[in-house]
Amino acid sequence: MNPKSPACDTVVTRETVVVGATTPATSLSGSAFNSNEISYTGADAGADAADNAKVLAESRDMLKEIADDAFRLVGRQLSEETLAGTAADYDTLEALNQAARDRYAEVVDTMAVDEEGHAQLQRLNERLESYQAHLLLLERSTAAVEAVAGELDEYTRFLEESVRRRLVYPGVK
Repeated sequence: MNPKSPACDTVVTRETVVVGATTPATSLSGSAFNSNEISYTGADAGADAADNAKVLAESRDMLKEIADDAFRLVGRQLSEETLAGTAADYDTLEALNQAARDRYAEVVDTMAVDEEGHAQLQRLNERLESYQAHLLLLERSTAAVEAVAGELDEYTRFLEESVRRRLVYPGVK
């Protein structure tokens, strides 16, 4: 047990209570006795015990206030760190949003170029459709000419065969 109370300069020992002392009292005899030191024994010690209980209660209240202040400070520190972390998260999120906006702007620009290219291709396709129609007409005409040429080849073969037979066999029809 600490003989010195934190709230006042009262030293409590087993046999004696000394008020105003700065060190524990071991003896009040001889040259160690100061005029500032007052010794109590017996009934006066009970009154001092009540004062000590009061000092102890005050010490507990003071300790409670110190603990409350410490918890408040720790809470404030944690809040500040949390806010700082949240602010950093928001800054990161803002940077990501800016990067996304920039990327979307690039995509829009690319789409505008692609749209322009698409329009050019559409115009080219429209011009090519007329050529395609002409090519289709030529293909049909070519197919018709080939069919007629095939029939003419067959007829020519038939005539050649017929002429050969008449030359080889003049009396046979």
